Amino acid sequence: MLYSSLANLPVIFSAVQLLFINLLTDSLPSIAVGVEPKNEDILDEKPRDPNEAILTKRFSSKLLIEGVFNCCLYYNRFLYRIKRFCF
Repeated sequence: MLYSSLANLPVIFSAVQLLFINLLTDSLPSIAVGVEPKNEDILDEKPRDPNEAILTKRFSSKLLIEGVFNCCLYYNRFLYRIKRFCF
C-alpha cells in the first residue's frame, strides 16, 4: 500500500480484503497445530541456550533474498496488469 501511494497508483488491496486473506491463510496452519498429537516428553527436554541465535545469518539472508524476489515479482506483475487492463 505504501509503494502504491508513493508511486501514485491505485491501492492493491482494501483493508477488508487484507483481513479476508489473513483469515484464509491463517486457518489451515491453526487447524494443523490444533490437531497435532500431544508430546508427553516435551517437559523433560533441556531448555535451549539463551545465547543461541534464533535466526542464523544463513536463514536471515535466505529470507531477505526470497522476500525481495517475491516483492519485485508481484509488484511488477501488478504494474503490468494495471497498464494492460486499467489504462
